[in-house]
Amino acid sequence: MLAEQLAQRGARAIVVDDIDELDKESVAVIDVVQRRTERPLVVTMDDAPLYSMASVFTPARWPETTMRLSPLDYDQVNKLLAQTLGSPPDVDLTTAVLMKSGGNPRLVVRIAQSAELSEQLVLLDGQWSMSGHTLWNEYLQSTVQELLHGLSADERTALHTLSVVGARPLGSLKPVVEADILDRLEVRGLVALTEDSGGAIWVSVSPHVCADYFRDPYVRSSRRVLADRSNRVIDSPSRRVKSPSLELLAALIRDLRSEAGDGTAATLHFQEQLRELEESQFSVWESEKTMSNAAFLKFY
Repeated sequence: MLAEQLAQRGARAIVVDDIDELDKESVAVIDVVQRRTERPLVVTMDDAPLYSMASVFTPARWPETTMRLSPLDYDQVNKLLAQTLGSPPDVDLTTAVLMKSGGNPRLVVRIAQSAELSEQLVLLDGQWSMSGHTLWNEYLQSTVQELLHGLSADERTALHTLSVVGARPLGSLKPVVEADILDRLEVRGLVALTEDSGGAIWVSVSPHVCADYFRDPYVRSSRRVLADRSNRVIDSPSRRVKSPSLELLAALIRDLRSEAGDGTAATLHFQEQLRELEESQFSVWESEKTMSNAAFLKFY
């Protein structure tokens, strides 16, 4: 049916929003239809490359142009929050969401929805504001894990290290993070490089919600120990280490995996509760597929 519609006379194109969220079967249908009709294909997606090992698309099939959209600015985030929440946000909420999301429209919406669901927002005099000092909540765990999907162990370790030590000059990170790993993280849009007034390049995790994920409060004390040790290595110019990258990264990986592998009791308990919540809500949808029961699907 899609091929027949596109085969009609006149200027027509295939436009797919968020193609990276489609399942393989749906993408295969679009691929077949495009081959049959030879109509232009316009897609929007995150920074992850379209031509992956699992993709049905093959590179160099047609002349293509890639346009990288600029992040949302303050006014755009303010309008999107008002549209998502139904009422305008105050200055503090808009600023916090802009910082945490890095101007990513999808993250803006998810942070706002999860904050409202977690009762981190209050509506006073027709305006939304934060009820506390953070927007991090358990519902954002899966969102960040989606952003980190596909990272290698070394890339994940480097991102974890950057999260615990905070923004640092590029030159000071050489003992703990290899340059090629930083390059790969920048391509994925998970690291931001900024130049200060003195010409020094600073490296930080982007979007900032990823740093919150690695600074999870349930394991904050152990991460503080890791941060202190990393900071001592970075801030010590006289420290001489044989094979610094291999030796230090090996130690970091052992520490990080011991945390991430077993996890604390609180973290495991929370993950189990979240899994049970998702399963119970999905069972309600399975038993009666109505629009009201489908509301939670949009969020997840």
